[in-house]
Amino acid sequence: MGQPIFEIYNSDESLQISLTSRLTKYLGSVSITSTVAGSIADSRLLQGTPWFVFTGPNEQAQSRATLPDVTFSNGSMQWTAGIGTATAMVIAYGIYSNGAN
Repeated sequence: MGQPIFEIYNSDESLQISLTSRLTKYLGSVSITSTVAGSIADSRLLQGTPWFVFTGPNEQAQSRATLPDVTFSNGSMQWTAGIGTATAMVIAYGIYSNGAN
């Protein structure tokens, strides 16, 4: 592989992040109701370090609810039931990849 395009170093000059070593890869999304627990299986989650973000049509509605907790295990993503007003939302998820996968 060629020279990295972008790198960030710590104050002790050790490499903190390199664009070639940690890329964000979007895998998909799932529509949920904030007060209902659930899970999905996606074996691609095993190819890197998983990440997620909540999105939804109405931020004000989301602020009235406690967001679900999201965890990853063995190629699946699980979420708990949040507390408060039931809100339709989306969990977008993916992995941090080394670029090879």
